[in-house]
Amino acid sequence: MTTLTPQAAAQTRRWVTLLATDDTAPGWSPFVGYSTPESLRAAAQWLVDRGHAPGLQHEMVCILLALFVIDVAPEMYGDVGGTFIPQDAA
Repeated sequence: MTTLTPQAAAQTRRWVTLLATDDTAPGWSPFVGYSTPESLRAAAQWLVDRGHAPGLQHEMVCILLALFVIDVAPEMYGDVGGTFIPQDAA
């Protein structure tokens, strides 16, 4: 299984916090399942557009957010039988 490096995990945690706390951020959470990847893409694009992911394209930010959901979120918030993995992370 692929895992985030400690640096990538820390950066992604910051992104998730920004997405959760900034009123201008699109509605995306690592704890909600989605039927389309549009919300994940919008969140990644928002991070890139606002300079929170310097040097990264939004596709890579999408991948890092999806890996966060799989790799880090269960450790931080407790595993609830895989329900943290959004459908758009696949």
